[in-house]
Amino acid sequence: MAPRHVVFELAETYAGSVRRFGPGAVSEADVARLKRAIEIEAQLVERYPNVPDYQAALARLHTEVSRALLSTGKGEESEKEFRQGIALQRALADRFPDVPQYQVELARDLFLLAYTLRARGQKAESRDALEEAIRRAEALEKHGSTPLARAMLARAYAAMADTLKQLGETAKAEEAKRKSEQYGGAGAPFPRGPWRPDRSRPDHQRPFSRPSPKGGPGDKK
Repeated sequence: MAPRHVVFELAETYAGSVRRFGPGAVSEADVARLKRAIEIEAQLVERYPNVPDYQAALARLHTEVSRALLSTGKGEESEKEFRQGIALQRALADRFPDVPQYQVELARDLFLLAYTLRARGQKAESRDALEEAIRRAEALEKHGSTPLARAMLARAYAAMADTLKQLGETAKAEEAKRKSEQYGGAGAPFPRGPWRPDRSRPDHQRPFSRPSPKGGPGDKK
């Protein structure tokens, strides 16, 4: 295999060729490029399992493929990719509970999955995804990451209120709406998109200033 920073940049090149045109111009060829980026990134994850940047990037790519597939009308395949990305992000969040960004990205992806499921009529599954998003965000708030957690909770509870209303659970929907308003309401700013590695550091190993003492960011196999 070529040097890992070269392999990483190759994956980013495939994905970047799609990103620059924006979500409204996705074609089958674009989806194929994103899937090729996943194949390349997966090789890095397999070879360097203790470099969490690669796993985070792979999770992001699955999410990007999911959204691209959704825009081309492939809802079932989109959901499968989304869940693969969430599984990777969940593993990171569980492995590094003291890294707020992993928790935020997981909660955000669960929120987006819930939105997608509800749009497809899968309201109960949407509620389940929102429940986990809320649990993750509430745990994050307890650890002191208040602005990020509050923004996520405001949006997640607002979405939960809409979902519960559609499920006929009016009382619970009203309670979720009240909680959303406590955190700023549905108009609260949404947490920013997935973190991307800093290309000024060729090893792409330490995206955060607070490494975990055991097997944290920057560890090498």
